[in-house]
Amino acid sequence: MTSSIKLMRTMIRQKSSSVHKVIGLQLLALVITLIIQLWQQGHLDALDPAGFFASYGMLATMVLFVLLALRTEHIWTNSVFRLIPITDTRLYISNLLSTFLNFVYFLILETIITGLLGSLDLADFNMPNTSHLFGYVTSGLALIFTLLLVGWTFISMVHLLGKMISTFLPETKQGFIQLVLYIVVFFLLFFVLSTIDNTIGNYVNNFFSPVYSMGTLYQIIGPIFILSGFMLLWVILFSLINIYLLKYWTEAK
Repeated sequence: MTSSIKLMRTMIRQKSSSVHKVIGLQLLALVITLIIQLWQQGHLDALDPAGFFASYGMLATMVLFVLLALRTEHIWTNSVFRLIPITDTRLYISNLLSTFLNFVYFLILETIITGLLGSLDLADFNMPNTSHLFGYVTSGLALIFTLLLVGWTFISMVHLLGKMISTFLPETKQGFIQLVLYIVVFFLLFFVLSTIDNTIGNYVNNFFSPVYSMGTLYQIIGPIFILSGFMLLWVILFSLINIYLLKYWTEAK
């Protein structure tokens, strides 16, 4: 257990550099945007910094998703990690969990920075009843997190399946198989990131829209939790396949 904890700490520290780079680029984009805005209009509104930063948040999320996926996949064939005296199951859990925790860390930084840049004028919005706020927010986060986990575990499964298939094929055909797998991953990334984008957009719009009553919003919380539960089952299924492939069909480089 101690080895697993130390391993996960190492993975978290390595992957956090991707989080910091993405946040840094997002802040740089904010500064450039504010300079252009000030140059063109001669002034800035109070909500401009927070608004622009949040508007770049979805792109930052997409970039980070891909970067964390690449770092996750690198570990499966990295001899430094594969030679550590722990089971493949613990290695898999540590790798996936460290990726997930880094994304949570990213969301926390996004929230803090957005809050520091400016506060929303709540008079312009119709705030829902706070008694249901917890369920509304947690259902949205549950769906987003399970979508992310489905994406990462599916990418790992495609990657590890590609490694297994390549062992049965001559080198001349391995390139074609890898191309097909990359196309599959591309469409998966597009689906997952588009779904996350739509989910966040719908939640934010519904959250502040006067058209939706709290009763209407509350009715969708249950189905979203159910959908998240089904997505979690896919995560478990993909993970079981990945652990098997990692244990019996994946060699370190």
